[in-house]
Amino acid sequence: MGLFNIWVTHSCNLNCSYCYESGIREDLSFDQKLFDDLIFFIVETSKNWEEVMINFHGGEPLMNFEFIKRVVCKLEDINLNCFYSLTTNGILLNDTIINFLIKYDVSLSVSIDGDRISNDISRRNWKEKSIYNIVVKKISVCLENDIEPRVRMTVVPENVQYLSQGVKSLWEMGCKTLVAAPDLFSPRWSMENISLLKRELKKIRDFKDNGQNTFDFFDHDPYRKKGRCCGGVYEYSISPTGDLYPCIFVYGKREYCIGNIKTGIDDKKIKNLRAVYSEDNYNCINCKDKDYCIGNRCKYINMAVCNNYLEAPKLVCQLVNLLKSVKK
Repeated sequence: MGLFNIWVTHSCNLNCSYCYESGIREDLSFDQKLFDDLIFFIVETSKNWEEVMINFHGGEPLMNFEFIKRVVCKLEDINLNCFYSLTTNGILLNDTIINFLIKYDVSLSVSIDGDRISNDISRRNWKEKSIYNIVVKKISVCLENDIEPRVRMTVVPENVQYLSQGVKSLWEMGCKTLVAAPDLFSPRWSMENISLLKRELKKIRDFKDNGQNTFDFFDHDPYRKKGRCCGGVYEYSISPTGDLYPCIFVYGKREYCIGNIKTGIDDKKIKNLRAVYSEDNYNCINCKDKDYCIGNRCKYINMAVCNNYLEAPKLVCQLVNLLKSVKK
């Protein structure tokens, strides 16, 4: 399956403190004049793929819902074998949007960082007001309509101590699928924070539930081989101006642009990137777990954090080893 992340807008109605997209925050939405070029690029690029995943991203993608509708309806008309997903903060969800998600079987991811204490630390609106109750109400409406959102939690040093109680509150709310990711860009991670994280993950591991709930941290299974990166080969992030990037971690940074939907892909850049993908990090070469580790696979996290494709962040290594110890 190949993936297109379509950044339908850079605008957002929240002002989250950890937002890695804050550097590209601007009032820019997908140019309607590029609609035909976008569809052509998706169709041509994916013609040898068995399945296509279209993920609508932002900013807050629901601020440009009309464009999302237009893309989905067009791809359905041409009978491309597509699956759709949408990552949202949930604020703008309403009956019209929910009915659309149901009609086209769009997978929904909603961002909320746990209970109110944890969420309010980083996720607020532009007036610095809490949005927790609004998002909880929107999630409840989704559940009432048989939409089971995937809940996306961000873990920062400031909220790590509340992780287990946040997970418990979301499970009790009826959210069955929780995915938590650490803020790898925060300079405030310490050994004390990591110890707290280990404590919280052990609590979550030992929770007694109905067996239907899941919790994934850092998208990491220490016993599953990761394979190599496919950015710019089977995965593209597409900007509102049609520029192409191989990964969301370097999205918006011009030096990583690999083409445009109008002019096509720069094959020379992709060839050079594929050569990088095939290399092991120099600090991972002798690690017995390198084939199972996101640190060795994800060259763009390396570049975004360490400014080196072949250097895994120390925090990633610490987290991967922590997860192995928790899962034993």
